[in-house]
Amino acid sequence: MGMGMDRDDQYKNGASNNVKNVNNMNTNALQQNPEEWDVYFTIEESMNEMRDLIRTCGLELVGTVTQRLNEINPKTYIGTGKVKETQELLAEMDSCTVVFDAELSPGQQKSLENAFNKQIIQNDFLGSEQIGEIKVIDRTALILDIFAQHARTREGKLQVDLALHIFRKPRLTKMWTHL
Repeated sequence: MGMGMDRDDQYKNGASNNVKNVNNMNTNALQQNPEEWDVYFTIEESMNEMRDLIRTCGLELVGTVTQRLNEINPKTYIGTGKVKETQELLAEMDSCTVVFDAELSPGQQKSLENAFNKQIIQNDFLGSEQIGEIKVIDRTALILDIFAQHARTREGKLQVDLALHIFRKPRLTKMWTHL
């Protein structure tokens, strides 16, 4: 499924077999007071961790795109140029999933999915699921999916199911407007 976790004003993307990894970069920095240390990661550390998460989820990383911004685009999280670059990479690599190493708002996730699926949306009169539809997931959703795949006990499965429902609830808005 998806992923999310905001790390800094920088972005990384990586397309996977059916995954495109968009990572948010950080620099190493620690405050002087050891009790209040903020932990930051380099882009390499963050990308390595995201590659491992993608592999653990059962996906194949087929490409990456990175971006460094001063502020997050409130509509799509990344800039419009990177959205277009990502669309081109998705088409070139024949990928169907984009993974962001950042916590996306439900609106950002929906805007990105709409941008990546513009052709499908224009040709879809019934609102049905189509082959080739590109999914956007963030770090949180990816990690929840990994937990769901590996939960073995009844209690563990219930806890993961509850976490998934809590995560998905705000993303259900306007999903049944065709009814």
